Amino acid sequence: MCGDPLSDRDEIAWRCVRLVTRGEIVAVDGSVIPLRADSLYLRGDTSSAVRAALDAVGVELRSFA
Repeated sequence: MCGDPLSDRDEIAWRCVRLVTRGEIVAVDGSVIPLRADSLYLRGDTSSAVRAALDAVGVELRSFA
């Protein structure tokens, strides 16, 4: 992990990839929490980094529309 986990784009992308691929999220205190996500909201200011990271590991993104 790197930087401030709540504002660093690379950190956010890494957390999203881990959530989608491993079914877990790392809390700010470092503990690992099992979590199954049915959807993922990509916020405008971090969406390009998250999209690129998910694409790099082969995750298909689809719109609800």
